[in-house]
Amino acid sequence: MQCTAAETNACGASTPVCGADEQCHACAVDADCASLTCLPDGSCASVIDVLYVNPDGSDTATCMPDDHCSLARGLSLIDGTKSTIRLDAAHYGLLGTLTLPNDLHLVGRDAVIDRDTGGSGIALAIPDSTTISLDYVTVQGGDGSGGHGIRCTNATLTLREVTVQGNGGAGIHSTDCQLTISHSQIVSNQGIGIMVIDGSLALTRSVVFANQGGGVSIIGATYDVENDIVIKNGGPNSLFGGLAISLVGTPAVRVFSFNTVAQNQAPIGTTPGVLCNVVTTPLALSSSIVFDNGAGTQVEGTNCTWSYSDIGSGIVSIPAGSSGSGGSGSGNISSAPLFVDPVHNNFHLQVSSPARDAADPAATLAVDIDGDFRPQGAGRDMGADEIK
Repeated sequence: MQCTAAETNACGASTPVCGADEQCHACAVDADCASLTCLPDGSCASVIDVLYVNPDGSDTATCMPDDHCSLARGLSLIDGTKSTIRLDAAHYGLLGTLTLPNDLHLVGRDAVIDRDTGGSGIALAIPDSTTISLDYVTVQGGDGSGGHGIRCTNATLTLREVTVQGNGGAGIHSTDCQLTISHSQIVSNQGIGIMVIDGSLALTRSVVFANQGGGVSIIGATYDVENDIVIKNGGPNSLFGGLAISLVGTPAVRVFSFNTVAQNQAPIGTTPGVLCNVVTTPLALSSSIVFDNGAGTQVEGTNCTWSYSDIGSGIVSIPAGSSGSGGSGSGNISSAPLFVDPVHNNFHLQVSSPARDAADPAATLAVDIDGDFRPQGAGRDMGADEIK
């Protein structure tokens, strides 16, 4: 859309900024917005909607742009008019679990929510029947085996460009929630990276890395898992390595495609890559790379069929009502995918990768984990990265 310096109100929605070229663009930094709050979709939060918070803010401040308040004060003012809290870039130390009390949108570039001195327990709790969004923040410091970074129960939770790290329990523990995670990092938690029990999970363009309890556990939930890198999770005491899908018995839309699952570990005798466990309805998994995960078979499980994927060490997939191995679909290969530099956690593909142009030819996914367009060549590439 066109605009001029004198008529910037021609811009709005996800393209609120009038550029020097007299075209409307998405915001890129907070300073692009009158509210000083640029959102991940390129839109600006409305000034009237935002409460401004600083860790040194007062409990009696107005939470306006020139009078930043404490986090407790900001949460107390959330109502039907004010529903967005903007955290200044700072460290927010918690003395206990922070429970977000109402429907709200919490935005904070370089803001760290840290249960650093609060003893054992959860860092951030999402209570029943709430609808909450987090953008840009880091959540850390949950302590003890139940010290999850984020605990969600029967709520709707959206995380965009969020980091959840260094928690004693799971990074994210969700029960009966509608959980959406995009462009986020779940790293270095002592429990499972993401644990979802019932409800739903949409996980896209994210990295799940170095979580000691395993990468992603999906139990009885519906899911859409696309364009993710799941690497170096699990260990000798974990229940699984990269990803486990369990207790699936009811037909529903479930998607697992264009993911890279590599260098995860699991105890001897446990599948270190992707494990399907007690799955009684057919599941399709496609266009992914599952390679170099621990020792032994990379993927295993009844009623899970793989296609157009690069899977190391073969496939064990036992169709319902039969015995022995089999059940793999068409288009699978088993060749080293040629990651750029896995030692330094670069799991992009080299230009000579056999996964290049080898994904499902019927796939329609438009971008990769970095936002690069798919396809770049004759076809889409397997895994989370599209070579360009």
